[in-house]
Amino acid sequence: MGFLDKMLDRLADGIAGRIPEVSERQAYRDVRQQPRTFSVEATVSDALANLACGGFKMPVTGESERARIIRRTADEFASSRLAETMSLAFVTGDVLVVPTWDGEGFANSIVPRDQFRLEVTNAGRITAAAFVVDESKARDGAVWRLVECMRVERYRSVGGEEMQGVRITLHVARNEELSDRRHTSFPQWEGYDGDVLIPATDRLPIARYKSFQRDKMAPNAKYGVPICYGASQPIREIHYLLDQLHAEFELSEKAVMADKRMFVRDPRGGLSMPRGRDRLYTPTMGGSVDETFWREWAPTIQAAPYMEALEVQKREVERCIGVDSGILSHPNDMNYQNVDNVRKSTRNTQAFVSRARGVADAMLDDLLRAWDVLLSAAGVPTGDYEHVHDWSDEYIDTFADMRDALVAGYSMGATDAVDYRSFVLEEPPEVARERVAEIAAGRMVSLVGEE
Repeated sequence: MGFLDKMLDRLADGIAGRIPEVSERQAYRDVRQQPRTFSVEATVSDALANLACGGFKMPVTGESERARIIRRTADEFASSRLAETMSLAFVTGDVLVVPTWDGEGFANSIVPRDQFRLEVTNAGRITAAAFVVDESKARDGAVWRLVECMRVERYRSVGGEEMQGVRITLHVARNEELSDRRHTSFPQWEGYDGDVLIPATDRLPIARYKSFQRDKMAPNAKYGVPICYGASQPIREIHYLLDQLHAEFELSEKAVMADKRMFVRDPRGGLSMPRGRDRLYTPTMGGSVDETFWREWAPTIQAAPYMEALEVQKREVERCIGVDSGILSHPNDMNYQNVDNVRKSTRNTQAFVSRARGVADAMLDDLLRAWDVLLSAAGVPTGDYEHVHDWSDEYIDTFADMRDALVAGYSMGATDAVDYRSFVLEEPPEVARERVAEIAAGRMVSLVGEE
């Protein structure tokens, strides 16, 4: 989408660099753009994102109005949008999360890699961004896009002090070229503010999830690459095998071989099957139906070799991504002897999840900062709040493991009954503490009564 680069060129002093195209990247794009009913990339990305984000919570504490707004937004994003953001980043390599405040709540839009361009400093700080907000197709086939551009700029306050802020402007593009038309000339875009200055901030109110996968030919590339980058060959093999398996099923369908004597000459010309009563009597003329007029043909499908070959290619995809078997392929049952072996057999997957969560931590911190900046610009009173990223390890730590660890900790004095009740019964700490005290008091009364 060249118009995004042109927009940054027009509004910036520097040039927004493009990702260098290499043969492997082009091969991956060719595979991803093919119409398929089964997407290897989406399947793997969804599975890993759900694995990393399962059980995640981002509690926000504070009693101010701002804290309540951010807490409500954080709960919604953590429960429904984080896994979607991570999965899309895995598929496309890079995504932006762009929050907007409408006076009542936040809408957090997820922008995929092919719909934005960035200016980034050597330290990784984003100083300008251009991305597609909406698009509309005209009757003549032209595609009109509403593009938003953000840039950090200096300005003077009312008191004459030089400060930094973020200028947000809207532009219109027709197909791949920037247009001089204003966005207000489009009825569906009249409600958008065309020129806004967010004061007293040196950071764009956006968050970014850049895939940690690396292009070996461009290790310092500005944009991230999909996690399936480098796995184009086994992905092509998977689709080839699926197509071949489909063809094998078509060949195995039961067919009926009909004798030519079943056809009658049509008065209008040619041959046709008999109709009505003639169709009933025709098979009985001339001998046995099974032997004379039709025969069934149904070859055996050769599915097992295809399924074995698919497993080999799926494991090759997992190897290229850097995870263990079981994400796309069937897990290796030989490894599943006990809990320790399970953990050992998933070390690569655990490392992948750990890196994915590390990138998500930075993105979520930027997102909370963006919410805070937009609330300040909207005039929402300030208020203190704190937040925590609470990641779950239930995918490797079972309930029995955690329970046994609490029991072992209790025996050595590292944990107490409150910790046990909080985990096993999922009671809040204050409730667990009261129940432990009640139980202890009841035991004391029982002991006194026995004496």
